[in-house]
Amino acid sequence: MEPRLALLARPGPHLERYLSALEGLAQVDSASTVAQFLELLRRRAYQGLLIDIPTQIKARDSQAAKDELTVILRRFPTARLNWRPDGGDVSVLVLGASTSGDYTLADFIENQCAQFGSAPVRSNQRIELHLHLLLHRAPPGGPEAGERCVTHNLSPGGCFIITGGQWRPGDLAWITLPELPGLGALSLEVRWCQPWGQTRRLPGIGVRFLDLGTEQAQQIAGLLGL
Repeated sequence: MEPRLALLARPGPHLERYLSALEGLAQVDSASTVAQFLELLRRRAYQGLLIDIPTQIKARDSQAAKDELTVILRRFPTARLNWRPDGGDVSVLVLGASTSGDYTLADFIENQCAQFGSAPVRSNQRIELHLHLLLHRAPPGGPEAGERCVTHNLSPGGCFIITGGQWRPGDLAWITLPELPGLGALSLEVRWCQPWGQTRRLPGIGVRFLDLGTEQAQQIAGLLGL
């Protein structure tokens, strides 16, 4: 199945050129303002983002919306696009690419988007917080010792775990936190993955908590100062 991408571009020749270049490579939903683009990301899961440079530069959206977009661009595979009617090809600048040189849309989609589990924008704001944990592929208590990992951020609904392990969206996992033994084991669902060694982004998995008990939820809220 073709990856689904979100495209920020105002109506006009640029948008038409991008959609033509993407035909047969990806499914694309487009928005003409930053606010509309953010709404797309909240409603649906995407495997990559495309940003028309002139549209972003000339955007009249609120500073809060622009700041939110800046944060989101660090999480998804993202390419900034430009096109000059007299130039022919679409110019592609891939954010965080581990290799230099010219990228094409096909390169971006194949090398980055196809490897990224589709992920909707989270509804809970995450706070940067580094907690040591043991990551398990089966409920703790068996022979598996668990992989030593650390969180990059945390929210009431989930967290991002830095790991080089092989995971897929939909996988189940469990974590225990040696610093918080009273929290017990937390069950998780992997929502999206950032593989090790493919880009300059932190490798790891974005997870959501499953079946949190009242006391566990309260302890997590306490960590976040809520």
